Amino acid sequence: MMRAQSLCFLVSILVTILHVGYSQNRWDYYVFSVTWPPTYCESIQCRLPRGLRDFTIHGLWPTIFPNRQPNCTGSLRFDIRRLQGIRNELDLMWPHLKNYRESPSFWKHEFEKHGLCAVEDPQVFNQYGYFKFGIKLMQKLNLLKTLMKYKISPHDSRQYDTINLMNVLEREFGYNGSANCIRKPGRRGMYHLEEVHVCLNRKHEFMNCPFLGNCPKKFIFPPFQ
Repeated sequence: MMRAQSLCFLVSILVTILHVGYSQNRWDYYVFSVTWPPTYCESIQCRLPRGLRDFTIHGLWPTIFPNRQPNCTGSLRFDIRRLQGIRNELDLMWPHLKNYRESPSFWKHEFEKHGLCAVEDPQVFNQYGYFKFGIKLMQKLNLLKTLMKYKISPHDSRQYDTINLMNVLEREFGYNGSANCIRKPGRRGMYHLEEVHVCLNRKHEFMNCPFLGNCPKKFIFPPFQ
């Protein structure tokens, strides 16, 4: 019994050492960013996954208050083999929009830039946990369906109030978010919704985002073509 207890203690110490060895970075909260592909792909040639008709994940970013990115470092290296159990979800929810066939390189970039900080979170812990957390957030947010419930549906010319979008986030999740838009060329210069951000504390609870997006009072929510 004593030998078994000692072995368990040594294993727990080893796991802690390995985990702490991943990185030593200071950050305060998460920004979860989702992209609306029709806007993103208006000015960039995209190759989207077949059947994509929803927001996609841009990233899950540990952030220093109020809105600064830490320089994430650590010994853990990206390994695509560790994502096989969630590969189908990642292919559809977290694709590289310029070319979905190059998604693994996008995941590698996001993990090495942001995930090396996130693995310090015991609820994330490793590479698989980082991407699984992103998938769970995407499913919980279910943003397109949520917006459509409040009559904010994709349309090529209808304008929506940005304040209404913020109100939807507050009603559904209890806290505000932020939205970024792209101004289209031309005399009218309409703004198209490109990204929505929500924020979470280190307990994975929604919180008010301590920064503003750049969307003006009104925006267009363009449909997939």
